[in-house]
Amino acid sequence: MKTTSIALFRNLTIIALLIAGPSATAASYPSKPIRLVVGFPAGGGPDATARVIAPALSEKLGQQVIVDNRGGAGGVIATELVARAPNDGYTMLLTTLTHVVNPAVYRKVAYHPIKDFSAVTRLVQFPFILVSHPNFAAKTTADLIKMTRTKPLVYASAGNGTTSHLSMELFMMMAKVEATHVPYKGAAAQLLDMVAGRVEFGFASPAAVPHLRAGRLRGIAVTSAKPSELVPGLPAVSEAVPGYEVVNWFGLTMPAGSPREAVLRINREANAILARKDIRDTLILQATEPNGSTPEEFAKLIESENRKWPAVVKAAGMEPG
Repeated sequence: MKTTSIALFRNLTIIALLIAGPSATAASYPSKPIRLVVGFPAGGGPDATARVIAPALSEKLGQQVIVDNRGGAGGVIATELVARAPNDGYTMLLTTLTHVVNPAVYRKVAYHPIKDFSAVTRLVQFPFILVSHPNFAAKTTADLIKMTRTKPLVYASAGNGTTSHLSMELFMMMAKVEATHVPYKGAAAQLLDMVAGRVEFGFASPAAVPHLRAGRLRGIAVTSAKPSELVPGLPAVSEAVPGYEVVNWFGLTMPAGSPREAVLRINREANAILARKDIRDTLILQATEPNGSTPEEFAKLIESENRKWPAVVKAAGMEPG
């Protein structure tokens, strides 16, 4: 009888632990610092967003969120690192549009943009900006299209296979024009030569906004479907090229199979942070629009972009590097 009672007690204890397991994990998470890996150097757009979000998350979670910059190969190095990291909820990736572009651009990428990651939340979104030197003759998208058909033009991007490059490839395909591509090693180098007037035009990230405000560059149009409040006064490229649209985004992902409790906790806290006026004002000043999501909404966005951009790479005739 005594043996039976002990066995019954053990079984009930095990059942109780199994039932309490998830809630206990949720209550104790996080119990140590979390690493937020950024696939780009300090000072760039993704890093700037991470530096706003990480301290606020640290305060919310009661554990430090450490920004870890692992630049290189357009974000591939960082993405592969996170794909291989333990899926315990303590490693996150500051994910950008390059997440789905890189597998089509690089010959050997050791991750799948969907299968190897758990979507957590979108953080911000923003259009690219078609910019030129102030002395460039074309002042509108229509002017630019006309010029490309009458003389050779040169455009700058942040590098081969970057979203600024592919945005121009998509533009040229849809507008049926051509221009010579000059790739740079990052947005900073791209903008430096554009400010100096060495390259005529190109699509730029929000890093161009201070140059626009100072008059060092001229804004021509934005890549969102409609004009953007982030860059007031500029029309959409789609007004001259119907159907053209490119919207970049930054978000958070974890390695596939990360605890659902961790995904939901980070999602909840991140969205609460994005609702704060001081955070929103800071992100808008960086020319990015705070725009949180559920994990499911962010996963659908990644899946949609994964269908779009590899097709653009293929149609542009780009050989994987």
